[in-house]
This record gives sequence, structure tokens and C-alpha cells, in this order.
Amino acid sequence: MSDDPLFEHQRSYTRAHIHATLGGSVQSYLPEVAGKIVAICLKPDMNPGVPETVLIGKGEKIESGAARLVEQAAGLPTFIKRENNQWRFVGYYRATGLTREGADFSRRALRARRTDVVAMLTLEAVVG
Repeated sequence: MSDDPLFEHQRSYTRAHIHATLGGSVQSYLPEVAGKIVAICLKPDMNPGVPETVLIGKGEKIESGAARLVEQAAGLPTFIKRENNQWRFVGYYRATGLTREGADFSRRALRARRTDVVAMLTLEAVVG
């Protein structure tokens, strides 16, 4: 989506800019407005395999946000953190699944040195 009116592909933005444009939290990796996820903001060190896979940590709000993302089935602006407060827009992605089977994500969790992982989201690029 190179002609996106909101974000330029591969350009970096601050979380403040993302918030001002879309709303939602400046800290959550799935910022939401009125119960709808409005963006996906991922840190590679927490999620080896971004943007195609996202490790979900333990916690009611975190887990319910991941489930809501799957239910929405919409492509959302997706950003990957590159430097301090620099989030590169990589296009629109939608969730295609959520698994709680440990074997599917345990290797990724080990690489990220995370012990809080309870699920994994799979995402796919939305083209066009």
C-alpha cells in the first residue's frame, strides 16, 4: 500500500505520531480505541519472526487484545521498532490465527528469553 494517506512504507514514526494519527495507547503493542485494535506495534527482541509471528505474554488484557485482533480480521497499520522511539511502518497486516500450543512458539520464546509466553499470533500481509 504505497499510496497510503497516513503512513509511508518503510518510513519511521514516533509512537506519539502513531497515537496522534490513530489513537490508542502509546505503550501497548496493540493500541485500541473503543474496543477495536487500531495498529500493531512490535519489538523484534520480544518477537523473533516479526511481523509474521507475535508472541503473546500472560495477562488478561494482553491475551484478550490478541483474541480481539483475530476476531477483527482487518488489516491494520503495522510498525516494527528499530531504534529508540523509531517505529518503521511495514504495511498492513491481519491476524490469521492464535495458537496456545507450546510447541508452536516455545523455540521463539526461548530465543527472546521470555518466560511469560502463553500464545502466538500469526499475521499475514494485506496486499492491495
